[in-house]
Amino acid sequence: MTVKEGRHNARATEAALGATNKGTEYVGVYFDILDEEGKRTGESIRWDAYFSGKAEQFTLEGLAHCGWGGDDFDKFTGVTDRVVSIVVEHEVSSENGKAYARVRWVNPKSNRGEVVRNALDDSARASFADRMKGRAAAVVDKVKAGQAPEPKGTDAPGDSEIPF
Repeated sequence: MTVKEGRHNARATEAALGATNKGTEYVGVYFDILDEEGKRTGESIRWDAYFSGKAEQFTLEGLAHCGWGGDDFDKFTGVTDRVVSIVVEHEVSSENGKAYARVRWVNPKSNRGEVVRNALDDSARASFADRMKGRAAAVVDKVKAGQAPEPKGTDAPGDSEIPF
């Protein structure tokens, strides 16, 4: 069964270090795909992640998201500890023309996808909250009192102005 394209919650089940025919080191990681409740769907996919060039950084980050501690290249201890969010894409093999599912990214677990690109840490969130509390409270009070300004740029055309 081919895993469909898109974002999936998954858990690594095993990992092993290997090398391509040309000698490039990589890690193969098997993932079980999970449903919304965290139960296995019966689907699995292998991620081949390389330790060369720019790929190395993404490989190490992906393994860390899985729970790997960064020091065990023999058993990859911890790699099965966390649920992660994987992005699966389909690509066509140049060798045989068949389409295959491929793990493109391994990210921290997400229920609905990435909400923000750069999450604020605790200190930055506290600072932002301090700056915004008074302004936010004033706007919320106006909305509750029915005094919010009319939205801009949302004037709907009248029935006679509908262009179709």
